[in-house]
Parts: sequence; structure tokens; C-alpha cells
Amino acid sequence: MVKRAAIFSLLFATLITAVPAVAEVPPASELNNDQQNLIRQNCGRAQAELRNLQKRDTVLRINRGRLYDMTLRQTGAFISRLDVHKIEAPAVKSTESAIRAEYQQFILDYDHYGDSLNTAITMKCAEKPRDFYDALKQAADDRKVVAKDVANIKQHIGEYSSELGKLRDQKFSDQGNKNE
Repeated sequence: MVKRAAIFSLLFATLITAVPAVAEVPPASELNNDQQNLIRQNCGRAQAELRNLQKRDTVLRINRGRLYDMTLRQTGAFISRLDVHKIEAPAVKSTESAIRAEYQQFILDYDHYGDSLNTAITMKCAEKPRDFYDALKQAADDRKVVAKDVANIKQHIGEYSSELGKLRDQKFSDQGNKNE
């Protein structure tokens, strides 16, 4: 019983922090009575931790959203300058579009994550341990999707920076050849 309690405590910690589990998480339908009782006993604490996580995530989302918005304003302004000066830079433009599209996906996925997290926080977990378990699992899965969106945006921003470097090198080498 102590071993099972330790396993479920680890499971809750894993789901709450969205760290990938080493073992496959069983479906809620396979939870036995002892496991359900353990969830009933600990779900109030888990919900308190989820509320704290929700507060931290909200601040992170706001800050990250502002950063992405500022980045997109700058990239958009640069794309406009390229257009005004009739400079062809399809790779820069497509990378900027990819950042913009991924940012929109981030917003949608974060809203979905926020909804699933709120579901887990507000449900009567002691009365419905299986539903709580499923909601917690869903919130963890949705959080992983948001983390993937963030990683994709970071990758696209790196690609954008690389494409700007290539454009700079191309333009300066072209201007150098004209001056010779």
C-alpha cells in the first residue's frame, strides 16, 4: 500500500508539472478502489497546487504573449520595409508567417489548456476521482502541447534570425560587387 501511495504521489507530481512520465499512465477505468481512495484523499491538495500552477502560468502566458506580440510587430515592420524597397526575401517572409501562424496556434492551445486546467481545479474530485484523474491527465497533455508550441516559435525565431543573416550577407556582398 505504501508503494502504491508513493507511485500515485509521483504520478500527481508528474501530471502537475507536466514532466513526461517514465511509465505509461493507466486509463481511469483501470483504477482500483485503493487508487481511487488515494485520489480522494489527496485531490484537495492537488487542486491547491493546480491553482498555484494556474497563477504562475497566467503570468508566464501574459509575459510570453507580450514578447511574441512585440516580436511580430518588429518582424512585420521589417517585412513592410522590404516590400517598400522592393527587396525579394521569400525565406524571411515565409519564416515570419510561420512565427505568426504558430503564435495563433499557441493562443488557441493555451486557451484549451486553461480550460482543461480549470475543469480539474473546479470539479468535485472527492466525489468523482476517476473524472478528476482524467481531467488532470488531460490538463497535463494540453500543457505539453503548449510547451511544443513555445518550442516551435523559438525554432522559427531562430530560423528568422538565420534568414536575416543570409539576407544581410547577400545584400552587402552584392553591394560590394557593384562598388568594384
